[in-house]
Amino acid sequence: YLPAFKPQYLQIMWMGYSQSGQGNPRPAYESVKSAVPALALIIKDNTIEDSIICDCCWALSYLTDGGKTRIQKVVETGIVGRLVCLM
Repeated sequence: YLPAFKPQYLQIMWMGYSQSGQGNPRPAYESVKSAVPALALIIKDNTIEDSIICDCCWALSYLTDGGKTRIQKVVETGIVGRLVCLM
C-alpha cells in the first residue's frame, strides 16, 4: 500500500533519500532499514513514473552497499525479479 502522494512529492522524497546514502560516512543501517520495504513497493508499482523508480533503484543500491545482511533485506522484499526486468 502506498499513501496517496503526488508523484512529484515521491520523486523529491526519494531523490533526497538516495542522495543521503552516498558518501562517507553512510547512515547507520538501523536508521534507514525501514525504507527498504517502501522503496520495494514503489519499484513494484507500474503506475509510478520511470524517473521515480530510477531514484528508488539508486536508493536501494546505496542501502545494499555494505554487506550480505543489507542485500538479504532487499531480497526478502521480493523485489529482485522486478529489478532484473528494469535492467
